[in-house]
Amino acid sequence: MKKIFFLTLFSILTISVFSQKVSKQLIAESQITQNGVNIEANVSGGTNPYSYIWSSGQTSQSIMPLVNGSFWVIATDTNGCISDTAFYMVTFIPSGVDDILNSDINIYPNPTDGLIHINSDLKIEKIELFSVEGKLLKTTTEVSILLDVQGIYFIKIITEQGNIMKRVVVN
Repeated sequence: MKKIFFLTLFSILTISVFSQKVSKQLIAESQITQNGVNIEANVSGGTNPYSYIWSSGQTSQSIMPLVNGSFWVIATDTNGCISDTAFYMVTFIPSGVDDILNSDINIYPNPTDGLIHINSDLKIEKIELFSVEGKLLKTTTEVSILLDVQGIYFIKIITEQGNIMKRVVVN
């Protein structure tokens, strides 16, 4: 009986130690910090090098926001492990064109059951639809878009006056 107990105890300890090693290497955590007029993604864990996707569509570690608002970044390590989404609220850009753009573009209903409408007095040149992970799902000029999967989406509206990013929730 002592040998069976010893082998069982040894197996449990081996699995536990192995589990801890794996979890430490694979977890990539990202956070965003401000550095002057830039915001940058900082990643801990995972395996270098990292790739980045920002809500603005940029793919570098550091970006210079041109508008106030919520920015997010997702980092992926060399093994394909994806970090949780890190968010940062930019409030240091002076008011001006951004405020005009924000008030001139309306997305409704939001939240929605699937069909959204975009209304604007500005000429919309292009609309890009992104998943919450930052993947470009669709590019269109249509102002009515059907979103048939529940979740959170980001819509980048490109106008003659500038670009604006809005979040849409599908119930």
